[in-house]
Amino acid sequence: KRFNLIGETLDLMGVGRNQLVVAGTETPPFGVFAEKIDDEALDALYNSSKFTFLLSATEGQGCTAIEAAIAGSFPILASDNPMAYELGLEEFVADPNPQSVARKINEIEGNGKYYASILTGLRDGFIKKYSVQAVAEQVISRYDNFIVPF
Repeated sequence: KRFNLIGETLDLMGVGRNQLVVAGTETPPFGVFAEKIDDEALDALYNSSKFTFLLSATEGQGCTAIEAAIAGSFPILASDNPMAYELGLEEFVADPNPQSVARKINEIEGNGKYYASILTGLRDGFIKKYSVQAVAEQVISRYDNFIVPF
């Protein structure tokens, strides 16, 4: 989870560690622990967060990154996690050290319109690709390809 990386980044930026909210199953050493929360609360959390830290090297971050982007929260991903590149989130990648993560956050904040336009494009693409209707159409298409006429 790299909680220490996040904590050191917040320290470097002069942001209190208590401002971090962590949702999940692992209790962080600092910040507010939201544990497992329902979809409505998670949506509210994404919508109230400027950044979503996804700095794990080993965990897949696909759904979380997509959900964050759709809600308008800038995902910050570690460069050693291939998921960032698979989803087209290269603009939101930082090396896994506090200086790089802080630089990326400052870069996004300093170029808000540019990064917001990238995030909007990604969000629109994710909504189109992962909507309930789009997923249902993909399932039906795959199912139809497996049906063999007698």
